[in-house]
Amino acid sequence: MRTIELNKDGANGLEKRYFKNKTFSHVTGNQIKLVPFKTNPSGDTFSEDFKSFQGVIGELFRIINSKTQIELDKTKGIFKDELKKDIIENALSKVDTVHKEEFKNMVTKLFFDDENGLIKFNIKTLSYMNFINPNNAIKEVSRFIFDLFYGEDFNFSLFEEDSKNENLLHQLILQCLPELPESTSKSKVAAYYNLFPEIKEQFITDFSYLTTNKDFLLKHIEDFLKYYYFHYLSQLIIRFKSFGLASSKIAPVNYTMDWETLSETRLNGHTLGWKQLNRYSSSIFAHINAIELLNYISIDNKIIGDYNDIVTQFKNLSSEEQVKFEQCIDELITFYTDNITVFDTGKNWEDCENQLELALCQENFTEKINKTFFSFWFKI
Repeated sequence: MRTIELNKDGANGLEKRYFKNKTFSHVTGNQIKLVPFKTNPSGDTFSEDFKSFQGVIGELFRIINSKTQIELDKTKGIFKDELKKDIIENALSKVDTVHKEEFKNMVTKLFFDDENGLIKFNIKTLSYMNFINPNNAIKEVSRFIFDLFYGEDFNFSLFEEDSKNENLLHQLILQCLPELPESTSKSKVAAYYNLFPEIKEQFITDFSYLTTNKDFLLKHIEDFLKYYYFHYLSQLIIRFKSFGLASSKIAPVNYTMDWETLSETRLNGHTLGWKQLNRYSSSIFAHINAIELLNYISIDNKIIGDYNDIVTQFKNLSSEEQVKFEQCIDELITFYTDNITVFDTGKNWEDCENQLELALCQENFTEKINKTFFSFWFKI
């Protein structure tokens, strides 16, 4: 018989994790890490970084190479400006010329864009791209991408690029890049949980092909990783909406080009597109909280995953084990509802139960999963 337990009172149990200074608070990412943000970022905090994606790429390649961001605070100015200044100073120290200003102008024109960003001409330069917003929260996007699509088993030889094949000026600039510090992270950080291994398989195939043309890779690396980041999150949102009742296969999503004018007929033919995804995404953090809570239940000391994983495992349990599992879910819901006592005006748990009765029509077990989510959705 399998061991089914609810970790409520242990060192890493519910009581310890959800209470800080005797105050109840929502926490995620302890039992199962699913998304790189714990809450919605305020306003347009990261909008420019998501448009450029260069900071995400830079941090990703630093993770790949076990490096951290270099601190260039000589002038306490913009990172791009400081990096450019460092590179040019290093280059001047290695070149014997009386035409220093002309040399500086040449290097600037060849290796930096209009905003003083270092132009990508070699894979090694990717580690020197930086974020626009210095908020550390967005760094988690890079860790998220690394865990989902690369990981420790990835063939990192794909990134190898011999600088000896570069022309003399390229070699010079590569030699002048500041040394990146080694990562000092001693503890192994828990990895993000990949719900779609088939997306990773396709990613590896596509990325391997992309690396056969290094110039093309450097030009489109941001576009490539933006797509896979969006693709994965889109599938995650769709999967959560089904509460484990739908197929776990990749759902087709309709895309159009931003320059296209769409007719109503074509729009109506889109089974699933941006409007639906945008609507589904409003409940993402309630799902994340619900799944986190559910993963305080373990089967043979292992986490139980997301809704699809839970439903699949539940069907393989004996009748006695299923009763025990349902009891654990009931206890989880009681734990949560007993500790949430502050509501918006006119709201209470009785109101939540009434809404839930109207909303549910699934079989008994999935009702319990849905109720766990609905409790978070009602309150958050």
